[in-house]
Amino acid sequence: MSPTRRDAEKREAAGRSDDGPYIQWERTTGDDPGLDQVLAWVDRLRAHAGTLGVPIKPGSRVALMEQRLRRFKQPKYDPRRDALFDPMAFAHGVRDVFELSFICDKLIETQRDSLGDVLPELLSGAERPDLDGTNTKARNLQFQYFVAAKLAHSGMPVSAAEPDLLFVPAEVEVAVAAKRVTSEQKVIRRVREAAKQIASHGMRGFVAVCLDYLVPPPGEPPPPWHEKQIDLIATERLQAVLRRQRRVREALAGTAVLGLLASVTVVGFVGAPWKPAHTGADLFLPQPGASVAESAFVKDIVARLKGPTSLKRDDLRRDPRYALHTFPSPQNEDAFYMTGIVRPVEDTQTVAALRAQFLAERKWDSAPLEAGRDELFEFVIDRCLHTATTGHGDWNPKNVVWRSSDS
Repeated sequence: MSPTRRDAEKREAAGRSDDGPYIQWERTTGDDPGLDQVLAWVDRLRAHAGTLGVPIKPGSRVALMEQRLRRFKQPKYDPRRDALFDPMAFAHGVRDVFELSFICDKLIETQRDSLGDVLPELLSGAERPDLDGTNTKARNLQFQYFVAAKLAHSGMPVSAAEPDLLFVPAEVEVAVAAKRVTSEQKVIRRVREAAKQIASHGMRGFVAVCLDYLVPPPGEPPPPWHEKQIDLIATERLQAVLRRQRRVREALAGTAVLGLLASVTVVGFVGAPWKPAHTGADLFLPQPGASVAESAFVKDIVARLKGPTSLKRDDLRRDPRYALHTFPSPQNEDAFYMTGIVRPVEDTQTVAALRAQFLAERKWDSAPLEAGRDELFEFVIDRCLHTATTGHGDWNPKNVVWRSSDS
């Protein structure tokens, strides 16, 4: 018997469980989500804000992001010739409208009053987090309510209440204290503050910390990036907690905290500065020395917790119809559009072959950490439209339509 297995059996016999960390990746958008998808998030956010009677003020980060997006709809717009185009503001803006629309989608029915109260603050803040200065309340609330939205999305009733959130995974109410961390040195301090918050309310709970703004600073390295670089930065930021794992465990030991949720989202670009992407990951660090029952309780919560990635998958399983289109080009008005239905691919040999091809095309030695959660779909094409132009303002575009019924 291996020492690891023997130690695990000793812990189980003593009523204690394995309390090692475990990571759950949540790829939020994959690569560039596309102009129309981001505009759809903005439209949904505007609709929710209107329902709640909260105006999206001109000059707010959401309004400014919408202006940036609308410019891409102008026939001759080229971001490379736009002196006001800020790639990092654009990338953070895509992430912000995605998260804010997701928050409203998931909480407007059950938390209408509290959401209406905080939405004006949520919509405020600078276009980029490094421009927030000392006024970080908007993004602090964004992290708190994004955690709440993920809990609601995972089927667990949630409410905005002290210490920050309360949710019900089973029959018992559990607390959450949420903190954003701006430097690696402050991780332990924020964990201790959150543990005291939970203890002051006489409840068991989780500490949730956001690691988005650790070094490298929020300005980030210059573009272009690619998907693997974005994933690597997320991994590096999670290492900030793992490097301080012993001190984190000491801060949690003997408290009412069931575990630590360290969350990170990294924004970047895929190929070009006007093609932003972002990826996210959660690291769970259980309470040291937790009983077998407590550990099982925590792991059940973690297993149920799902991020916004599930939206596309669930949508496709519910309604297999799809529509895909190319992103606008700064050189011309060429376009390609196709529609059809999707089918889940269950054959393991096919999945393995396509995964190997995916890695080979990118010259990667191993799959990203989150790949084990991926699902493969086949896109069956029903109709295609190809538009070719000589440039912007072409009055005679060449359109070719193909239908599967033509074959």
